[in-house]
Amino acid sequence: MLIQIDGTPFDWIGNGEMWTLHLAVDDATTGPLAGCFMPTERQLGYCYAMYDILTKYGIPMSLYSDKHTIFRSSKEGNLTQFGQMMADLGIEMIFANSPQAKGDIERYNGTVQRRLPNDIIRFGIHDYDTLNRW
Repeated sequence: MLIQIDGTPFDWIGNGEMWTLHLAVDDATTGPLAGCFMPTERQLGYCYAMYDILTKYGIPMSLYSDKHTIFRSSKEGNLTQFGQMMADLGIEMIFANSPQAKGDIERYNGTVQRRLPNDIIRFGIHDYDTLNRW
């Protein structure tokens, strides 16, 4: 299984506060596999998303991401903590050279940004911890 992962900051509850959704989608079906809201894009959000994937679906073959420093070290040959965790699990990291190369997850991010805020507001969710449990 090839999984695309990305973080998308957005004003999810309509109060001007930006939270980042750390999202993972199946490359073959473009269906969502996991997501985690955090105040900013950070390793912990991706770790929570990966935990969900590992417990529900098992270990994927590859992760396709951008070149964010969470995933890729600026020093040649060095792994980030996240990269080392994936290597320890035998998961290959593949890095996109442009946002267009990650078209499936970028389109899915746009869909989620258009549809999810209405439900979040309708259900009266005001913090990302509650949103993650929802």
